Amino acid sequence: MTPTTPAPQRVAPPDEGQAPDGFEVMRDVGGFSDFVGPLYIQQTEHGPRICFYVLERHCNPLGVAHGGWLMAVMDHVIAGAGATDRGRVEGGITVSAHFDFLAPIPAGTWCETEITLCERKKTLAFVEARILGPDRVLLRCNGTVAYRRPPAPSDGDATGSSR
Repeated sequence: MTPTTPAPQRVAPPDEGQAPDGFEVMRDVGGFSDFVGPLYIQQTEHGPRICFYVLERHCNPLGVAHGGWLMAVMDHVIAGAGATDRGRVEGGITVSAHFDFLAPIPAGTWCETEITLCERKKTLAFVEARILGPDRVLLRCNGTVAYRRPPAPSDGDATGSSR
């Protein structure tokens, strides 16, 4: 399968806790998410780009990224996807997710996530996400994420938009 977007840039692995040039370490996300990383974020004209290196500790005994760890990373990625169109930080709760593991990801691989917000309702977002490696799509995920109901116009939303 040919990726629909260019392959991610290749950068040298950072020192533990340091971000590659142009990226910031995602810190203090909270809870279980703090154990998933390190994850790196770069703001682009198309929204945030979340990337990571597969480290030895992320791997199974075969030396490739553990499927459960990859699902945890993508759960984190899709949970924030529905907030990007609103310009505010808002975590969501995954209602459902389907994962297709398209290729093994060995330790040391730089990976980039690509997110498409398919549709956003008042309390649900439908997203597609992919993990891209140096030359192809490695994992594909479709998910539905629930969000808190937006405040009513009388609760401080002066625009009265229906969102």
